[in-house]
Amino acid sequence: MAEIVFEEKQVSKKLTASALQLTLIISLIITIILGSLIYLYSFYRQQDSKIQHQDRLLNLITSGFELSKSVYLSPSDTVWADVLYAGDSLRVQKENWGLYDKVTLTAIYQHDSIKRAFLLGLESIDSTVLYVSDEDRNLSVSGRTTIIGTAYLPQAGIKPAFVDGKFFDGKEEIIEGKKKFSERALPAIDKQRLQPLTEGLDSSTFLSPSMLQFSQHFRSFKEPTQYVYSEAALWLSNQAIEGNIMLSSDTLIHITADCTLEHIICIAPTIRVDKGFRGSVQLFATDSLIVGDEVHLSYPSALVLFAEDEEFRRALKIGKDGSIAGSVLLYEEKRSSVPHMLSLGENSLVTGELIAFGMLKYTKPLTVRGSTYCYRFITQTPSSLYENFLIDINLDRSARHPFFLQSYAWQKEEKNVPNSILTWLE
Repeated sequence: MAEIVFEEKQVSKKLTASALQLTLIISLIITIILGSLIYLYSFYRQQDSKIQHQDRLLNLITSGFELSKSVYLSPSDTVWADVLYAGDSLRVQKENWGLYDKVTLTAIYQHDSIKRAFLLGLESIDSTVLYVSDEDRNLSVSGRTTIIGTAYLPQAGIKPAFVDGKFFDGKEEIIEGKKKFSERALPAIDKQRLQPLTEGLDSSTFLSPSMLQFSQHFRSFKEPTQYVYSEAALWLSNQAIEGNIMLSSDTLIHITADCTLEHIICIAPTIRVDKGFRGSVQLFATDSLIVGDEVHLSYPSALVLFAEDEEFRRALKIGKDGSIAGSVLLYEEKRSSVPHMLSLGENSLVTGELIAFGMLKYTKPLTVRGSTYCYRFITQTPSSLYENFLIDINLDRSARHPFFLQSYAWQKEEKNVPNSILTWLE
């Protein structure tokens, strides 16, 4: 009997130890679960705070977009505080970048910040396809010529004509759109935008061309512009140069086909681009600008010749089988006695603006998806030289993409013309 009681006491002790062990395990599991919940709650609060910060920064950047697009905000470096929230700040750096506007936004909120950089362009509110200044002579059309859009023509009018045994092969009304009378002068160009680029910048702020000794060179648009200056000719060969960079030479800039140039600006008296080059670049010259065959410049690019000399002819030449998306501009401040010339080779395609304050010489066929302005057309056939003849030309304002933005080349007459984001840089 005593043995049975002793065994029962041993079993009771064993059960008590097992219950304690089970209780400890359950407590540990509950502690882990509670700790995990507390960690998840803390993590959630932290992530929620970050998301709220990010949302507020994005709201600030969105406000910056709208402020920078305002027609009343001139190029400047402006900082606003407490724009949307207490303690926030928004910095808008707006400056001219060739024929366009460059904007860098910096939004700051509670020690967090984000930056964005983009180009602004001008929304097109007109439908002009052709503007030929009135020099008391009519305009003639022949071959497969189409003109779609609003055309500003001399008062002498436009009429079909025979050229090399071929008559006009188009619609009877010739102009598929409105017809208006042109003035003797072309619309005014924004000279203040061109002059700083053609008169020369402060060379003391420029860096040596040795900065371009490497095959690849990139400069962020979130950083200050990098200026590279050379007194001698600047040869760009087998190089990739991209970003917030402006190149300047006192004599010549020569660009070979094996270069990769994106968004940069080149300034020199003479600029030459070799056959086969592809890129996105703005080129500004004062003496001559020569572009070879099969050159393709993507949007937004610009070819600008500021022809200041009134006694010697300056030339902007574009080779055959090429394409340019953006602006092509030959400009003179005063009408010279020897007209300057913008010439385009066979099978040229321009998407955007083709502007010649002088003679526009072409070799058929020519296609312009956008607007064309000039004093006078010139074309050469095997038999003769023709003035103010449109032969095998396709001028189509409607073919330009509806979201295509213009440059700021023209002088603004209306303040309500809206700006929009042309392309994101970073």
